[in-house]
Amino acid sequence: MEHNAQIAIVGGGVAEVSFPMERYARCEIVKVSSVMDMVDTIIGQFIELKYLDQSAKNRRDYVYLTHLKEGRIQQYAQKLCQERHYPIDLASRSVSIPYTLMN
Repeated sequence: MEHNAQIAIVGGGVAEVSFPMERYARCEIVKVSSVMDMVDTIIGQFIELKYLDQSAKNRRDYVYLTHLKEGRIQQYAQKLCQERHYPIDLASRSVSIPYTLMN
């Protein structure tokens, strides 16, 4: 049964976020430039559900992500592909890798 059938078209219509059940967001992205708009939509839902305080709205200080390393992300993506019987190529990046993730 659907908890909240809210659908948000974000980033000029190149991403869609829906919340078909509590604590579950379904996202489709056409252009990577729409990711932050999509994140804002999900954060808004978390605020509405009282999982986050209103002060989290429109924040862009994701410093905790700077510890991510490309190799670990790649390994995890490959593991998910294998577990879900997806083509392993889905685990590969199709955009350039920022220097900060390589080190």
